[in-house]
Amino acid sequence: RDLEPTWLAADRLLFLRQRRSERAPALWRLEKDGNPALVQRNVVAYDVAPASGRLAWLGLDTRPQPFGALGTPFALWTAPDLDASGQVITEVGWTLRELSWNHAGDALIFDGGRLADVNLAVWRWDANQGLTRVSSGPADGQAVWQLLDQGVIFARRRGAGNSDLWLVDPDGGHPRLLFTGGAGARIVPAPAS
Repeated sequence: RDLEPTWLAADRLLFLRQRRSERAPALWRLEKDGNPALVQRNVVAYDVAPASGRLAWLGLDTRPQPFGALGTPFALWTAPDLDASGQVITEVGWTLRELSWNHAGDALIFDGGRLADVNLAVWRWDANQGLTRVSSGPADGQAVWQLLDQGVIFARRRGAGNSDLWLVDPDGGHPRLLFTGGAGARIVPAPAS
């Protein structure tokens, strides 16, 4: 199956593909000449920074995990472009979901948490500050960057299928409630202009 196609500059297409025999999808690119090229195996989600072309992906973590860790371990990886090898960002023992670069391509936000924790949160990563927890709730996720990277908007689940929308500064400060009582609504980022 082919999933999540993304057009890149220079007429290249990036997509996920999973064969029945594979544990997780692989990230592929389709070159101008129509030939597919494998970028990375065991990828469950990815994003490409609009301005810089930097690549980030969530992949199955094959490193030894902590004793007693529950759930499927993932790692967050980044690379300066599609042709470079990746660098792992998270330590061992994380579960991760969605991720998103800011427009400039110098910071990532993602949903996740340590496998020892039952709580998921929104996290921010950049090369200068490393990992910073952006949200404080026990069930936060679906984070997207606010226009011009001025803040992070995320959903906080409150049980019974209800969610609230929150806005925080990129470092997690100044939380502001934007909307309350949504019945499990999904946040969809606006297309880049």
